[in-house]
Order: sequence, then structure tokens, then C-alpha cells
Amino acid sequence: CFEMKDGEQPQHARCSPEGLLRQITAATRKTGVALAGENALPRFDGRAYAQIIHNSNLKLQGTKDNKSNMCAFTFLRMNQKMFQSENWHSFVWFVRNMSEGRTLGHGEEDRCQTELKFNAAANLRNEAAALMHA
Repeated sequence: CFEMKDGEQPQHARCSPEGLLRQITAATRKTGVALAGENALPRFDGRAYAQIIHNSNLKLQGTKDNKSNMCAFTFLRMNQKMFQSENWHSFVWFVRNMSEGRTLGHGEEDRCQTELKFNAAANLRNEAAALMHA
């Protein structure tokens, strides 16, 4: 549930994916066990990717050691929709940021969305220019 936010869940569900992840992260850090995560839903949007990046470097209040103990992330539920141009560009952005160990705080999703759109537009311009010169 690395891509999920509490505010995106229906009120009647009374669930807290962010709270669950904080509990799991605290337990793994306390015991020295590496944390591996995965997404639960087939989402290909920048907000979900930003949440995954944020959660992969989760800082816990009241702890001295905020060093990430994340060892792996498995991206589940790939399908044809993921390979559509805009979704693919978002996924490439996500993979690059995960591999660089980038961290995102809450509220940075809008900036990420803008960055995704800018990069996608730049890629389309580059592809169009290459086709014109071919």
C-alpha cells in the first residue's frame, strides 16, 4: 500500500494505509530488518508515484535514526495502460527518482505533477524533432 494516502480512503472504511506503513517501518527499524514494499493498486499517476517515493524514505517522529531501511520495491499490476505514452513517461520519472534515492515530503506532489508534464512535453518535442530530421 505504498502508493496509498489516508485522505484517499473512504471514511466508512476507517483505514489508515499511512499509519500501517509507519507501524511497519518502526517495527523493521527497531528489529534491524530490511523493509520491502509494493503497490496495491494499478495506479500510474504522479501522485501515487510521489507517495511511493515519500514512503520509501519515511521519517518517523520521535526516533533518532531516520535512515531508510528500504531494500526493495516491487511494482505490481503492470498492464497495457501503463505503456500509454503519458503513463510511461510518468513511470520512467518514478523509476529514475527511486534509483537516485530521492525523497519527497508531503505536499510536493503538485511540483512532481508539473515536473512530469514538463518532462513528458520535452520528450514529445524531442521525438517530433527527431521525426522531422529523419
